[in-house]
Amino acid sequence: MIHTFLHKLPVSETRKKWIWLVGSLLFELIVVLIFSGKRPLPPDYATYTRITDVILAGNGYIDQGKAFTFFPPGYSLYLVPLHLFADLIHVSRPLVVIGMNLWVGAGSLLLIRSIARIYFQDQRAELVPLLWCTYPFQLILIIQPNSEVPFLLFFLASIFLLGKFLTRPTLSYLIGSGLCLGISCLIRPITLYLAIAWAIVLVFKRTFLSTKDVQSSGQLKYALLVWVLSFLLVVFPWELYVYLHNDEWIPVQGKSVLVIQQGLLFGHEMYHGQRVSVPASVYVLMDRIAHAKPTTQAMMHELLHSNGGVLLQLIGLKATRCWYGLWNNPYESFTKWIQLSYLLLALAGFIRYYRTKSLTLISVLPALLILYFWGTTLLLIPLLRYMIPAMPFVFLYVAAFFPAKSSAK
Repeated sequence: MIHTFLHKLPVSETRKKWIWLVGSLLFELIVVLIFSGKRPLPPDYATYTRITDVILAGNGYIDQGKAFTFFPPGYSLYLVPLHLFADLIHVSRPLVVIGMNLWVGAGSLLLIRSIARIYFQDQRAELVPLLWCTYPFQLILIIQPNSEVPFLLFFLASIFLLGKFLTRPTLSYLIGSGLCLGISCLIRPITLYLAIAWAIVLVFKRTFLSTKDVQSSGQLKYALLVWVLSFLLVVFPWELYVYLHNDEWIPVQGKSVLVIQQGLLFGHEMYHGQRVSVPASVYVLMDRIAHAKPTTQAMMHELLHSNGGVLLQLIGLKATRCWYGLWNNPYESFTKWIQLSYLLLALAGFIRYYRTKSLTLISVLPALLILYFWGTTLLLIPLLRYMIPAMPFVFLYVAAFFPAKSSAK
């Protein structure tokens, strides 16, 4: 197979990286040439473009006299030089963004391979990027302007640097991890809660996981402080900007309660995507939520005062849809079977992997990340799109399903 061939290829590690980079770029280019233009541009892109034009006009990140908080500023700022370049050479803006997607996507693949090499020193380290490179649902993101593309690059860079720190504690790795996670948070705010979760894990990890990472509580507190400050160095200026213009503090993105409400209405006609069939009792609960005030307190009141069995049904439907749900879903059945095949292999690999591994923070990191994104997607709208950042770690467990092969002849 390709991954075994690459592992045994008698070339340096640097050349292997170049092979992956060039191969990834060519494969992505072929996919773009085949499918680009066959799908409408994402609705979000029009909003990002409008705000990007406001920035280019020198008016800041402002909409109707206030800081625009429906989306954080990261992706719009990312688009500024790309749109400027497109306008300069008189080329379609989306075309330039998609061209950049190819390079950013290839960079993400190299980071996935580097993360895999932390866990595997055999041909399985080459299988993980191969699975990602051919994963159809991440390729769909690349053929259009999507904020997930640069988000994945910075998120994966943060995880790679954190993994390096946990195996070889170096302050620069920790600072880099915090900075990259902060940038990813300004592109897609889902990693805000990951930062909080990391802080909690790092505080308590010595009590429930054996580790060689940090040998004293003093070192641990210092490392945690450095990481948090690095994250805040990126995120806090945006928070201050919003406060100065809107006189409010927000969790990176405003109006998130509307997203949470939409996530509870996927079987109701007030759902903005294509609704799915749900049991009548679940629909009744959705209807009450749809007509409740769009506040966290009102939605919690409806959920907590509903029938326990119906609430469990709703949670169960949301939890499963996280892995295959689509906004417009003519191919959901197809998506479901693809995802199921990956997840079954990953589950088998998970069991095999932990039969021989002790529970250190670095060894359980992939599982924690999968659970994190599953939990946040469950809280928001149950769409596969929000689970894409977890899939590289699912592929780590898929690779673990296959036995290691000795390179000896």
